[in-house]
Amino acid sequence: MINLSFNLLSACDLGMLPLLLGLLLPFLLGLFLGWLLWSRFKSMVANLENKLDATERERDDWKMQSDGYRKQVSEIEGDISTAQGRAREMEVKVSDMESKLADCESALSKAKAAGASNTGSNISNAGAAVTGAALGSQLSSDTSSGSDDSSSSSSSTSTVGGGGDAVKEDLTKIEGVGPKTKELLYAAGIYNFAQLSKTDASRVQEILNDAGDRFKLINPGTWARQAGMADRGEWDTLDKYQDWLIGGIEPEGQTFDPNASASDSSASKEPAGNLDEAKSVFGKAIKLNDLTVVEGIGPKTASVLAAAGVDGWWDLGNIDLAKLQGILTAAELPLAVPDTWPKQSMMAFEGKWKELLEYQDWLDGGKEPT
Repeated sequence: MINLSFNLLSACDLGMLPLLLGLLLPFLLGLFLGWLLWSRFKSMVANLENKLDATERERDDWKMQSDGYRKQVSEIEGDISTAQGRAREMEVKVSDMESKLADCESALSKAKAAGASNTGSNISNAGAAVTGAALGSQLSSDTSSGSDDSSSSSSSTSTVGGGGDAVKEDLTKIEGVGPKTKELLYAAGIYNFAQLSKTDASRVQEILNDAGDRFKLINPGTWARQAGMADRGEWDTLDKYQDWLIGGIEPEGQTFDPNASASDSSASKEPAGNLDEAKSVFGKAIKLNDLTVVEGIGPKTASVLAAAGVDGWWDLGNIDLAKLQGILTAAELPLAVPDTWPKQSMMAFEGKWKELLEYQDWLDGGKEPT
């Protein structure tokens, strides 16, 4: 009985074996294929992660190089702007020299025509000590027919539109008068210091207004006084007066003292700050009276301000804001916002470098946050 049962069980087991094998083999095959796919996928993921890391490192390298290039481009643009400013200055100087040469040649030609015996000594001293107005008066008196009224012959060179015999002088020696403004005055018949000293400021303002918007904002209020000093040959006094002016305008509530020594007149304009301390605070060398230390002022704007007589921290710190905006507008820089420039400039003048840096960090695009 037992043997029969065992035989039957064995027969049943042998009959199920193919079925079991049929079920087990696909499972094992699927498991093996899954393992192969998983291994391949894991390898691909590892390769992609490595490529991603390499790409990120390459991106960081390119970013560093790009930042370096941007900095170099900025420095080059600054150098170009500075070079252009110097080129313009040289052009002005060349123009002034050519104008002086033409004046001397014209005076020499007139002197030869007049046949004056002492003309040579007058011409040789014209560029150094004798003003153009005095030379014109001398030539007129040498060629006169003996009239006792010598003042009438010299007055023709001192009146606006006084005629073609008036000697041209370099009016750019007047603070506020540039080469283009000088040509405007010439066109209006104002050729020399004597004429300009006798021309009312309102008349000069009319000439500027007629020349266009960029000239309307120029203030000629001190030109006559400066021209008078130049006409009288008071060059030292003129230098002191121009140093005392702020942007070509007399400081409000102050009186010019021509007898003050140069050290007394300029002592208040000497910066009190330590430039070595400025270097340690800003991490770069700061030049004396460099207006580009003010946030919002670049080399081009600094050259525009210098041309308008604002060539130091003291001048910028004490200038009227409306006058400052007028200078920028006349130079076709209307988008500049100079509201904080005087305050920043006075911090630099007083040597408050840490306060200046903190103030600039607090500013938003050069403006105080609202």
